[in-house]
Amino acid sequence: MRLPAAAMVNDTMLLDLVETPDSKEKPVSVSLYVGTGANQVEKPPKNYTDKDLKVHANDGSLLEPGQKVRVSAKLIYNPSASILFKPVDIQKI
Repeated sequence: MRLPAAAMVNDTMLLDLVETPDSKEKPVSVSLYVGTGANQVEKPPKNYTDKDLKVHANDGSLLEPGQKVRVSAKLIYNPSASILFKPVDIQKI
């Protein structure tokens, strides 16, 4: 997972799900609740970098940078953009 170039943060936030950290392919967006609990993302500072990404797995632990995960959620598909939507379950691999 990685932070998008621009993020709108309310009670939820969209993150980019990519196969590898340096992937050039189009990401799938994942909608996560903002918070510090399981399957949530912590609110990044205003001028964030990729190092500010803090995502909690389904066991509540923080993901490591580049950590491989399995994400289960409802997929909303559109040829131009797809999104994984609630309920989201993030499992470390």
